[in-house]
Amino acid sequence: MTYRNTPFAQSLLVRRRALNALKGCPLIFCTDTAEIEVFGRPGKTVFRQTDYQGVQIVESRRDFLIECHLLIDPFSDQVFRPLDGHRIKEPIGDGQFNVYVIRPVGSEPAVRHSDTTETEWRIHTLLFE
Repeated sequence: MTYRNTPFAQSLLVRRRALNALKGCPLIFCTDTAEIEVFGRPGKTVFRQTDYQGVQIVESRRDFLIECHLLIDPFSDQVFRPLDGHRIKEPIGDGQFNVYVIRPVGSEPAVRHSDTTETEWRIHTLLFE
């Protein structure tokens, strides 16, 4: 029996996967002047709206949940608020990235706090093609 097949090793692997799910996946947050490596959790917002003819429009967007204290401007060492037009690059392998642009969804702002303690941003994005 090898070490990785032991119950102890399996429980370590389960715990490591759970911790990685909590902190999220690696992302690159891009402003006009800097690129910042952060961890964030992907999410999704479904927005429903009825147009002037009574037709319901359903739009689904990719969100990212990023802890506020991770977004630090490397030039001023200050925490900053993400802005409409900033970009998030998500690695998809082999040096390739999906690039998302921060955009509002319907009447919601592009960026808002996702919790009552205001420790995490919910960032609405649109895939840039």
